[in-house]
Amino acid sequence: MSQHPRPIQRQQQQPQQQQQRYANQHPLPQNPRQQQYQQIPQSQPLPRPNSGFAQDRIASQPNAPGSPYAGYAPSAYNQLQQRNTSQPNIIQQQQPRADPAQILERQLRELFDRVDRDHDGGLTEDELATALINNDGTQFRSSTVRLMIRLFDKDGSGTIEFKEFFHLWNYILHWRKTFQKYDVDSNQKISFGEYQSALESFGYRLPTDIVLFIFQRFGDFNSNQPMSLRFDMFVESLVWLLRCTNIFKKFDTQGNGIATISFQDFVHEILSFI
Repeated sequence: MSQHPRPIQRQQQQPQQQQQRYANQHPLPQNPRQQQYQQIPQSQPLPRPNSGFAQDRIASQPNAPGSPYAGYAPSAYNQLQQRNTSQPNIIQQQQPRADPAQILERQLRELFDRVDRDHDGGLTEDELATALINNDGTQFRSSTVRLMIRLFDKDGSGTIEFKEFFHLWNYILHWRKTFQKYDVDSNQKISFGEYQSALESFGYRLPTDIVLFIFQRFGDFNSNQPMSLRFDMFVESLVWLLRCTNIFKKFDTQGNGIATISFQDFVHEILSFI
């Protein structure tokens, strides 16, 4: 009974020695995925399944560096695979950045088409009023909407086409920045003191009673709150003042602050305001 284990040990050792002898003569290729993980230092964490997919695919290609199949596949195959794997990065690098002007134009086109209820390509006063909103969420006064149409209706059609609407909107954006600059307390309204500071910064040196007259002419009166200007009336008052200035300069031929105007010219200029 004690002599039987020895032949069993020799039978177990022979296949191992035979396999080792063949392994030395013909080394078996290791699994590329297993070989890649064996090359990772122990101090680095193993790659997650999603993040390591591209590396596994490249390592399993013929001719890939470190692959047991390196040198057996044609070099053209390897070059083609390298071009294919690098193509997404090239496309991503060549994507142009979005132009802010084009983005604004696209957004305005969507707004224009939405408020153009009859889809005739022109905005009437009522349609334009739905697109012009004050900072507090209220719509522009009808007088301000009519003023915008007079300023930007270049073809005299009585409506605002998209190109005219595009320039009108940029004009409004300019005035919004001005309004926010002088709205010191950020209550979406301009007080008399804020309005007076704005006129002084524009170069107007007007008496206080004249500034108060203009402010009361365009301001919102509320018995519970002091008089103030919303954004639409702030714009309308400044446009009105600018037009008065241009008319005065036309007749101030000497540039000394004194204008001589006939009654006929005076009536003509006044009617142009209406």
